[in-house]
Amino acid sequence: DVLAPVERYGLVDDTWAGMLAGRISTGEVIDLLRRAARDETDPSVWRRLAGALRELARLAGPDHSADARALVRELAQPVLAPLESATPLDERERDLRGVLFTLAGVAGADPALRKRARELWDSTDDAAWGAAATSVIAASATPAEHAEIERRWREAGTPQEELRRLYSLVDTDEPQLFDHALDLAMTEVRTQNAPYLLRRALDHPTLGVDAWKTVRSRWEEVVERFPSNSLPRMLEGVRLLTDASTAEQVDDFLGELVELAGSMQVTQHVERMWVTVRAAERMRAELVRSPGILGPASS
Repeated sequence: DVLAPVERYGLVDDTWAGMLAGRISTGEVIDLLRRAARDETDPSVWRRLAGALRELARLAGPDHSADARALVRELAQPVLAPLESATPLDERERDLRGVLFTLAGVAGADPALRKRARELWDSTDDAAWGAAATSVIAASATPAEHAEIERRWREAGTPQEELRRLYSLVDTDEPQLFDHALDLAMTEVRTQNAPYLLRRALDHPTLGVDAWKTVRSRWEEVVERFPSNSLPRMLEGVRLLTDASTAEQVDDFLGELVELAGSMQVTQHVERMWVTVRAAERMRAELVRSPGILGPASS
């Protein structure tokens, strides 16, 4: 009742920026996210909350992944539950349901929602919910499901469906399926789309390092196959790498490329990558000192 949606969005965004800059602690960020999520119903605000929660899980790292997933479910499920059962929903409510369903099913790894996504895959006419179901399935796809998403990409009836299904192929957590999608990017995917598929692969929360290894090892193919003006945009994916040793390799490699040396975009990507690495180091150290930060909220 005090802040407008745009102000609530800005509060979350500014708080996250403060954390990346090292001015706000992990505990303060989590406290803000819990307060902001409570009774929030604006889809735009929830998109920013969802982004912060996904990045928090990335920065926290694999040692704290279970607690990060639990935090996502804690915040998303109370708002999502009434939207799943209520009918009819207006356009804004359907949008919000899609945002929350994707967040809890992917970043929250909610088993019930992952089962529900598979039930919805071919049974809903709601575009937002159908897209959310595809996102949830893609993140936890079996080899058969991944192959089905690939088939649907190849047979998509609209450009929007084609790109949604194509990009979801690199959302898998299975290294073999991920590698297959990377190979598609280097061979079959149209050159105007492949750099963006690789960008999405580079910012994968757990397999981004594998994507970088592929890009690095096949750089000559990348340069030969893709338009030169697409390369800086493809490399935007390195911004979210959290591994310091990989970041050093990226920095060294990109610094030696004559054709990219003058690109302000690439320089900014590398600078932002190091911001992410340092933020991850601070957060993981804080979580070691105070392991209960990500735990359930106190009553």
